[in-house]
Amino acid sequence: MNGADESRAPIPAGGPIGRKSRFALTQIAKLATFTGLYWMLGEALGTGNWADIDTLKISGNVVMLTVMLPVTYVLFRREARLLGKHLGEARKWLISIRFVILILLAEILLSTAITLSFYFWLPRHLSSAHPRTAKQIFEKVIMPIVERGEIDFNSSLALLIACIAAPAMEEMVFRGGLFALLLKFTGKLPAVFLSSLIFAGLHQIGIERINYMVLSVHVASGIALCLVLLFTRRLFWCFVLHSLWNTGIAILAILVLSYLVP
Repeated sequence: MNGADESRAPIPAGGPIGRKSRFALTQIAKLATFTGLYWMLGEALGTGNWADIDTLKISGNVVMLTVMLPVTYVLFRREARLLGKHLGEARKWLISIRFVILILLAEILLSTAITLSFYFWLPRHLSSAHPRTAKQIFEKVIMPIVERGEIDFNSSLALLIACIAAPAMEEMVFRGGLFALLLKFTGKLPAVFLSSLIFAGLHQIGIERINYMVLSVHVASGIALCLVLLFTRRLFWCFVLHSLWNTGIAILAILVLSYLVP
């Protein structure tokens, strides 16, 4: 069976991924375990927000991710492997890189259009609430770098979490765990949209009311990441795109503010 046929073939009910009911219960249990551990560890370490770069907070977040990254890998490594087998043979590296770059450019254009629409054409109240994480990033990570013209140890750790650790963990959970669950029951297209909505919705935590601009940008990002997964057939390339996106946003914010702030 070639790669094209494998990408269309259903996951066998009696195969290694198990029956639907057993698979669903297993995935839900793993997602619940991850959520519970993440919340309990965050409460114990007082790390409500990774972007709070006070010394104790950033140290707690480093400890938290040191624990949660291997836990996430253990929980979802099987699903990621079986998902790759279900989608078919991996695309060649050069083709995958080209596709990731293409999707990244499309995501930049779409996100820019969404942002401009909310700021210039749609009612401003639709994007007036700002996530606590975004505020923390701006005040405690970006602005200190802009004002001092250097990146200190705590800022470096915060950027490392934002650009490497967080994308790795989110991709294992959302595309490796949640998307695999939805794909089993809904098919590709519904799985793309449902997982993207959940991905975007969870990024609204810390907002007093829905920020539709941020929600729309994250839905677009979730769809882009799912398209990369479906085309390249490997979760690794989702991490690459996610990491490039977060890194690009951080660099752009620093460069723009360095130009604007005297």
